[in-house]
Amino acid sequence: MPQLNWINTNANYTIQVSENILVDASAGSFTLTLPDTPSHGDMIRIVHGKGDLTTNTVIILPGLQDTLLRGVGLDFDLNNSSVTLLFFDHDEGAGNNFNDGNGDWRVF
Repeated sequence: MPQLNWINTNANYTIQVSENILVDASAGSFTLTLPDTPSHGDMIRIVHGKGDLTTNTVIILPGLQDTLLRGVGLDFDLNNSSVTLLFFDHDEGAGNNFNDGNGDWRVF
């Protein structure tokens, strides 16, 4: 089994593909931005580590051309929670043109 790449953060951060995030909301609210160029099947995990998310919400935003749950963002505001996001690249035309920059992040 491959080693997971875990990043601890308590401030604005742009997540890279295959990173897993441990959230520390003890210093205040901040924003996590998902990768700009994800590929079909990329997965990211975000886990609450410490701090009060009900007071210090972490906002998860999609990358440049993508959406998150077909919307513009997700409030991560439940203590002791985690979310796994999977990127799904839409097939908008004939030929199954995956990785064309047209997709969304979905809760898995």
